Amino acid sequence: MEAPAQDRWVAMGPYYAMFPISFAEATILKYTKPGDIVIDPFVGRGTSAYLANKHDRHGIGIDIGGLGWIYSATKLEPARKARVIERLHEVYDYSQQSYSASAKNLPDFFRYCFSFEVRRFLLAARFNLDWRKSKVDRTLMAFILVSLHDKYGVGLSNQMRQTKAMAPGYSIAWWKKNGFTIPPAINPVALLSKRIDWRYNHGMPKINGSKAYHGDCLDILHKLKPAKKAKLLLTSPPYAGVTNYKYDQWLRNWLIGGSSEPDGRREKYDFKFCNDLEYQNLLLRAFEKSAKLVASNGIAIVRTDARKYTFECTMDALYYAFPRHRMVIKDRPLNARKSQTRLFGDAKQKPGEIDIYMFPK
Repeated sequence: MEAPAQDRWVAMGPYYAMFPISFAEATILKYTKPGDIVIDPFVGRGTSAYLANKHDRHGIGIDIGGLGWIYSATKLEPARKARVIERLHEVYDYSQQSYSASAKNLPDFFRYCFSFEVRRFLLAARFNLDWRKSKVDRTLMAFILVSLHDKYGVGLSNQMRQTKAMAPGYSIAWWKKNGFTIPPAINPVALLSKRIDWRYNHGMPKINGSKAYHGDCLDILHKLKPAKKAKLLLTSPPYAGVTNYKYDQWLRNWLIGGSSEPDGRREKYDFKFCNDLEYQNLLLRAFEKSAKLVASNGIAIVRTDARKYTFECTMDALYYAFPRHRMVIKDRPLNARKSQTRLFGDAKQKPGEIDIYMFPK
């Protein structure tokens, strides 16, 4: 039996270090009731906000990354299918009229990764889709981002994992070594139309006022004026020293206006959180501001890294933000065979994760 509309949209948006759908859904159902507010200041691709919306709660999510916001905002309020298809054809027409010279002049990586037709289309999308202001453009951009890289012939790219973009030099060397020197001949309209048809096949998600905000949660949280206090804070903040979300998603970030090569510069919250003081400050301020939006009988549940530094920073920040709550800690060992890092060649034993529960006393 095919999944209903609500379930068909929930997993949209490949994202490294994704919040588990089953965990978020079970948590929301257990600790909230219809009409309650669920808040997530590090919402990523929007899983918690979307599942709150699905179950007649009101989700509030915030993410500093444009990529995560495009996914989450689209799932909470996609444009009508007919308009998305119409806009897809418009962008493709733009690509046929212009962008030939630009497509030829892209760095070597792009010529190995995408056919000439796809390169033109991507450039047209990059420069014509106003994903920040237009719901239609944001929705189409979400579909393009999902399909940007995948297995050979499945997405728009040469052979590549869907979740994480590898570095240009590594990718070119791998393609040459493994016989993938010519990217697949893909018609972007045909591929994306099929993906759009499938996603909308059972309808659109319900829209009940749940919302995703794009920006720094430290700038946004104090501006929020929900009708009532949240019953549940459910989130998973970035882990200290583990990954660089901007770098790992450099190709998708290029499509929405970023650099044409991986950029590891340490901009605000775009780095590996290696600066201890800045990481501590981020968690302290984020949870302090979030706690002001949570009811006195509300609950905070945070999934974090089991590594000592990240865990202790998270625990200290939650104690500070919720002084009248009691803390319960549950270990979540990783399934090594299914871990994302193992897929990318890192087979070292990982310490797992920890769920921290803050219950009212």
